[in-house]
Amino acid sequence: MNKKLLCVVKPRKDENIFSYINRLSIENMYETNTWILNDSDFNHYIGPRNLLPWKFDFSSLMNLTGLSLNELLITTFYNEFDYEKGKFKHFNFTLYQDSLMNAHAKVCPRCLETVGIHHKLWDIRIFLVCPIHNCFLVSSCSSCGKPIKQYRKKFYYCKCNKDLRTLKVKNADESNSFVSRIIYYKFNSDTRNFKESNLNLLTKLDLKYILLIYHFFIRLYYRDKSRVGSISIESIKYFV
Repeated sequence: MNKKLLCVVKPRKDENIFSYINRLSIENMYETNTWILNDSDFNHYIGPRNLLPWKFDFSSLMNLTGLSLNELLITTFYNEFDYEKGKFKHFNFTLYQDSLMNAHAKVCPRCLETVGIHHKLWDIRIFLVCPIHNCFLVSSCSSCGKPIKQYRKKFYYCKCNKDLRTLKVKNADESNSFVSRIIYYKFNSDTRNFKESNLNLLTKLDLKYILLIYHFFIRLYYRDKSRVGSISIESIKYFV
């Protein structure tokens, strides 16, 4: 007999799948996310770049929630990247494997506190600044010094029990946040409120092509000396 959740909420377009599982856990009054994570076949090594229909089996989560595959895929970048299996293989690899985070995460503590979700855009490697709060995303715990994981038993806490919502943030100026703001406004189809929209051709492109262009030039600049995701904000500003 298949297990079913008693209470199921709809996924949000702007949250990643770990955030959605946390909301399911809260709705069903589970103390931690572990039960749903394990029964959905998630492990500690899975990250956003692995969550593709041809690489990850969503059937367990589909059975638990009664939702369709398409409903669950809005918590991934499948629709935004719009590539099917077997087509544009090099672009697939670049977008999913190199442009998205792995098992590690970046978070905005202020968003976690006020909105309560992990925004899907945080999973893009070059998305380093929260455009809402104008602060740099945090990738490691200030208490234990270890990287923040996507797979967290308690969604709002590091494994060392540090509350991620209380992590200190560093403010960013407009030059630091330019790339993140382009991505944010494109994702929300709201470039009219992006004051530089008429000055930069990137705002005219789909999100996937913006990421491909930045990835290409960053790799060209570093000549494979650095992987995207470990780059500094200064190197991204170089291409603005």
